[in-house]
Amino acid sequence: PEPPSLLVHEILGEVAGCEGAARCVADAHARLLAPGAVAVPASARSLCAPCSWPSGEYWASLPNPVLSPPPGAALKLPRFPREATLAPAQPFEQLDFGSATAGRLAEPQHSRISFGLARAASLRGLALHIEVAFPPLAEGAAPRVSSADEGSHWPTVLLPLPQPAEVAVGDT
Repeated sequence: PEPPSLLVHEILGEVAGCEGAARCVADAHARLLAPGAVAVPASARSLCAPCSWPSGEYWASLPNPVLSPPPGAALKLPRFPREATLAPAQPFEQLDFGSATAGRLAEPQHSRISFGLARAASLRGLALHIEVAFPPLAEGAAPRVSSADEGSHWPTVLLPLPQPAEVAVGDT
């Protein structure tokens, strides 16, 4: 039999690479797939944004309300309110599942990101989400989905700071 020319996977977590997608897809390209095979999804990336604490109404709306997060614990929060972010999200991880880049998928990534804060607030942590892109349709842009979108089944990961910090507009 001929090697397959299509790989369909969903080895993605709240942080795109946390379930080992890079190694799995790189291995599939190296050992199992035909040259030029298409991967679905085509790519994924993880982003983070500085954030304040969501409103009391948000916390009360959760099916299992959080009274007080444990110190240092990451929180997985559904429908994280965009108004809690203090600056646009920046990517810190990029996974391209195409065959041309598969050999580099499992290599460590290093990112340096900077935020210009859009409003004054109490900085409470970093909100992480993923974006997933699919191969382009016959004629048009590649469809994308984001865990930050309304209605997403993926939660946002909130990494709380040990202590809040007061920030001003334009702080970096």
